[in-house]
Amino acid sequence: MQYEAPSSKPCSSKLQSWNAITQSTQVYLLSIAKVGNAMLVESAPSSVVVESPPRSSPREPGDAATGFLVAAITCVAAALRLHDISAKPIWFDEALSFGVARLSWHQLFLSLWNREANMGIYFLLLHIWLMLGSTLGFLRGLSVLFSVATVPIVYALGARLFGRNAGLIAAWLLALNAFHIRYAQEIRGYAMVAFFAALATWLLVRNLQEPSSAHWAAYTAACSLTIYSQFLGAFVILAHFLSLKYFRLKDIPVRNLFRSYFWLAVSLLPIALFSMRTRFGTVNWIPQIRPSVFLNFWEVFGGNYGLLLLSLEAVAIGVFIFGGIRSRNQDGRSVEAWVHAMVLSWLFVPVLLILAISIVHPLFVFRYLIPSLPAFMLIIAAGIVKVKPFALSAAFFVGISVLSVLGTVSYYHVDIDITRGDWQDLFAYVYDHAQPGDGIVFYTPATQTVFDFYGAQRKPVPAWPQVLNPQDGDTEKFDPLPGMPPLAELKNSRPAGDRVWIVLYLPVGGYGTVDNKGVIIRDWYAKGRRRIYVNSFTQIGLILYARDPADSSQDRVASK
Repeated sequence: MQYEAPSSKPCSSKLQSWNAITQSTQVYLLSIAKVGNAMLVESAPSSVVVESPPRSSPREPGDAATGFLVAAITCVAAALRLHDISAKPIWFDEALSFGVARLSWHQLFLSLWNREANMGIYFLLLHIWLMLGSTLGFLRGLSVLFSVATVPIVYALGARLFGRNAGLIAAWLLALNAFHIRYAQEIRGYAMVAFFAALATWLLVRNLQEPSSAHWAAYTAACSLTIYSQFLGAFVILAHFLSLKYFRLKDIPVRNLFRSYFWLAVSLLPIALFSMRTRFGTVNWIPQIRPSVFLNFWEVFGGNYGLLLLSLEAVAIGVFIFGGIRSRNQDGRSVEAWVHAMVLSWLFVPVLLILAISIVHPLFVFRYLIPSLPAFMLIIAAGIVKVKPFALSAAFFVGISVLSVLGTVSYYHVDIDITRGDWQDLFAYVYDHAQPGDGIVFYTPATQTVFDFYGAQRKPVPAWPQVLNPQDGDTEKFDPLPGMPPLAELKNSRPAGDRVWIVLYLPVGGYGTVDNKGVIIRDWYAKGRRRIYVNSFTQIGLILYARDPADSSQDRVASK
């Protein structure tokens, strides 16, 4: 089961040492001051701040044209994310979101506190969203809203940092990006965390550009929401903090930044408590990273069209980095140097930190890095704008755009980073062939959420088969280990009737061949019954046992 567990430690594990936390933060900011041979001031932020980039080219559109282009790009993004939104069947993690969101408020908060605090804000919103509709497309629509809303935020950020052309290109490339579209069509919180990461970054830049109207409380709130959307969003906030070393002292509102990060730390206390309680026990399913997987990540991240698209993007990134190096002054600190460092940190700090953690405990999962995707698009866009002459820059833009579209078309036909089980076909067969009195047992109890989802899509909702797994609220209890006597775990199951369906998930071979744990379950229900149906779907096995198969002519041995 692919739980998304807490993966970062935004707060210290020793809650009694908050003074040490605040002191270390202040030491870091004071060290920046020492580099500039100045003292920390207690006055309001300096009026000398990050300036918005001037219009670098007469080719940049005016205000009216820019507004129209941003609106058009946003509409394109919405169309691509709504296209075939229900075509792909729900998969295990999405069904888990559905199962959590459909709980009562009391049960939902207990679930968040005990196991599902990661993406907690998303589950709360999905709970409300579920009250408005429960179809597959509608449930995925919540992620679509956040994904589409990220596009104009990326434009606004790009325009502030690199000019309107770069902002428009970044928004356009994000709108076309297959990886972003893939998680817009997912009942999970990844589109949300990417949105809040972009919003928090925009607020940071805006506050530094416009100190007289800065809203540091809004920045703190956006940072907190980024982390509560997905714990690894904390790495984006860390990238903000680390990039300050490239900032000129006179442009740093030290007091406001310190206050903002202090209250952010306070807001994250519940996550610290949750992390200490769970001890990251739900990420044990992640495999060790291999070089081929790392390369495949960049291909998928860049738009899902292999090395050709990634090579063009790499050239644009190289141009961007080279321009950043040239912009550095003698001590390496300038407004432009910080701009380059901040965006590069946003992209690479989360990647490097997850790689470092993976040395000790595997943590490298493609979707965990989606908060850095807006930075990737901004870097490419800024690199394209820097390419000279204009004809070559336009060629890069068209080439990357065309290959990105092809990558998106490919995604519509083939999944990017997961293999979906044939849950829809499996449960359609069960519902179509179930009889009154039938029972169903799940090898992995949490897969019942998939069963419940497809049952809820049928009108009227099917009354059988009845779930036989223990229903005491502790789904982990039904988990017999190899060699353990079956009665020790199955005694709390509901009584089985004449016919029992068994759903086997993950370690399933053809024709019902399973691991030792599955054998225990299978043999328990096979006692006194005969196997009259077996089918092997993708990643899933389905077996039907009955006491008297002669009673029903349609029940016969079948296989694929």
